[in-house]
Amino acid sequence: MEIEEDLREQAQHESWGEITKVVVYDQEEEGVVMLRFSDVEGAETAVRKMDGRFFDGRQLQAEVPSSRPRYKRSANLDEDTEAARLEAYGKDLEAE
Repeated sequence: MEIEEDLREQAQHESWGEITKVVVYDQEEEGVVMLRFSDVEGAETAVRKMDGRFFDGRQLQAEVPSSRPRYKRSANLDEDTEAARLEAYGKDLEAE
């Protein structure tokens, strides 16, 4: 949840556009997050601003996919379980 909140705040602060959906693919070793924007311009702005930027000592790669990507994530869980899982995932990323 913290990753989602951070991304939404950054998008608003930097005027990327409205994020309509955030998906954290927690089963991917590289740490994959998908952001969906209300318009193409927002997505393109986010890619320009995020690609190559460093976060927690790791360089980010941002792109607008040409097809629907297939990444792994945990099955749908109830809100409390999902929040706990995402918090643990964020801590794991920070620890690396």
